[in-house]
Formats: sequence, C-alpha cells, structure tokens
Amino acid sequence: MQIRLITSEQEFAELAFVWRKLFAANPAHSPFQSWEWNYSWWQHHGTAGQLRLLIGEHDGEIAGLAPLCLQRSFRGLPQAHLSFISRKRGDYLDFLTVPGKAAEFFTALFAYLKEQHGGWSFLDLSDLHRDSPNVLQVLAAANLVFPTATVEAREICVTVPLTSTWEAFQAGLGKNARRNIGRYGRALEKDFKVEFRVPVGREQMQQGLSDFAAVYHSRWQGEHGKTYFDDADAMAFERQLCELATGQSWYRLYLLYADEQPIAGYLGYICNNKYYAGLLAHVPQFHKYSVGTVLIGKTVEDCIAQGWTELDMTRGNEPYKFQWNGVAKRNFHVRIFASRFALLRVALVDWIYWRATEMTWLHRLRAALRRAAAPKSKDATPPPAE
Repeated sequence: MQIRLITSEQEFAELAFVWRKLFAANPAHSPFQSWEWNYSWWQHHGTAGQLRLLIGEHDGEIAGLAPLCLQRSFRGLPQAHLSFISRKRGDYLDFLTVPGKAAEFFTALFAYLKEQHGGWSFLDLSDLHRDSPNVLQVLAAANLVFPTATVEAREICVTVPLTSTWEAFQAGLGKNARRNIGRYGRALEKDFKVEFRVPVGREQMQQGLSDFAAVYHSRWQGEHGKTYFDDADAMAFERQLCELATGQSWYRLYLLYADEQPIAGYLGYICNNKYYAGLLAHVPQFHKYSVGTVLIGKTVEDCIAQGWTELDMTRGNEPYKFQWNGVAKRNFHVRIFASRFALLRVALVDWIYWRATEMTWLHRLRAALRRAAAPKSKDATPPPAE
C-alpha cells in the first residue's frame, strides 16, 4: 500500500468524490468524518501550510484516509504535533477506513510517518469513539513503529437507544419524565401559538440556521458574553456546512416557535440510521415551560417515525440527557510519541495545564474577558454569513 500526502486546499477540494465514496464504505463513520464537515472546517479554521491529509491507496483504490494537520504549539508552548483537523467542533473524530483494509492502512501509515518524519513529536488523536473499530488497530500498528503510545478514556458522550414506536419509548421513561412531556407542552400551547418545524431545502435550512443561532445567542450571551455564533469564522463554517450537508441530505434542524418567534432548537445530522444532535439551545425567558423538554420529546418522536435507531446526544453528561434513558459512553484519547522524551515533556505540560485550570480565579478572569468581548448591541440576531 502506498501513502500519498496532500497539503493544499485545492487538492482537498478535489477529493470530494473519492472521500464521499470512502465515507459511504464504512457504517462506523460519523458525520464528523465526512468531506463536507472536514472541508468546511478547514476553510474557516485551518491554518495555511499545516494541512496533512494522508491517503492510503492499494491497486488504484483508496483504503484509508488520515485527516490530520500539523500544530506548532501545545498548551501554548512550542511543540509540533499532528492532530485531527476538526478537533474543536467535532464530537467523534477518527480515521476513514474501508472494512477489511484498516490493518494494512495503519501499518503503511505509521511506517510512512516514521520514515518521512516532519518534525512533529507526537500524534494527538482526541475524541475517538468508544465503538470505533480503528482504536485497537491504531495502537497495534503504532506499537510496531514508535517507542510508546498512551490511551485514555476522556470525554463522556450520551446516546439514546430508540424503540420502534413513540408509545413504547414513553412507556420506558420514568414517571416524572412521562408526565413532564405532556404537562409542559400543554402549558406552552395554552399561552402561545406553538409550531414545531423541520426545515427542508437549502433556503429553509439557512433561515432555520439563522433562527437557531439567534436562540443560541439569547441562551448563552448572559453567561459567556461573546457566544459561538458571534464568531464570524464559526458562523461561516456553520453556513457552509449547512449548504453542503443539505445537498447531501444529512443535515437536520428541529425548531420550536411560539407566536412565530424561535424559542428552542436542536441542530444535528443524520448518518447510518442515527441522528447526531450536536447543539441544543432555548430562549431563557421560556425556561418555566421547559421548552427544551418539549423540543426533545418532539425530536425523539420524529426520529422514531423516520425509523432511526439512535439519537446520539454527543458530548457532555448533562443530567437532562439521562432523563431520556441516555447511555453514557467515553471517547478515547490516543497519543503516539516519536520518542520517550516527547512523552515526558507532554506529561509535564499537561500537569501544569490541568493544575492551572483548577484555579477559580482563572475561570473568573476568562468569564470577565468573554463578557468584555461581547457585542454591545442589544440585538440578539447573530452577524450575517460572510
């Protein structure tokens, strides 16, 4: 197997067809391994000169792909390393592989990285899904070439198994959860004209994204100051992903309106018979109606009607997720070191970093800086797409 290195955005763009073919070949892939996700992320968050896409080819066919980039620093200190390119937004990161060819791909990949060493000291592979078939293959192949590797169970993600009918799903919930679904919905409908929408088509999707961004801004501005959707690059990424993924029919928004105003939203993606719910937000003024509960209930009901088997609530172990019979899983964090000295250096920097994050005064300073950077306008509408 031959390994080919791609470092230009133009070549990245030209990979769309073969990347999609590789993506479709493995049911273990999530939306975060798609070309649409990775290309959009790189266009708006990538750094020129740092792209490192590594493709494994056998008899003219792609057997695997490593969507990596070169990072120049680690925890604010100079230390070059390789990582997945969409690590700051994707919940499940991974290599793309063809079933039955993964072992050969990783053997060739790590042999190439050893021989063509580009000055990096370690591979930082975060957010590998617990059920990924690649984890053991990666560790086995890496240990044949590099002196040491580590694996940790880190981020908690929560997924909700779905039943064949909405009635059966409700019956499996706790008594309070069952009662609250109907009670909050009736209270909301008593005071407002309520509408549950699932946008379709590019125009509706883009408008739905604008409505969701406004809800998200309203929910988090008071606590965090400048929010995710206030960042121009983040908004441009979300706009482009919405456009590209809608074209591939796997982008899905669930929105709740009261008197024609958006009050709650769930932003997610359909892949391999699952709904990946990436972001959830509601307008704080409607907290007493528990509009998040109302929206999730309608989302679950629709997912079941579509015949999907799972609603993956992705990263975070918030209590509300377990009220829907959520099952906790941990992502793996794998690091592969070019030398034992690199391992010791990273361990020391990690220790200093985690000690610093435990300091209360540092959290307060960060919150104050975020509030100071927040837009001064009272208008809750996020900036338009670029």
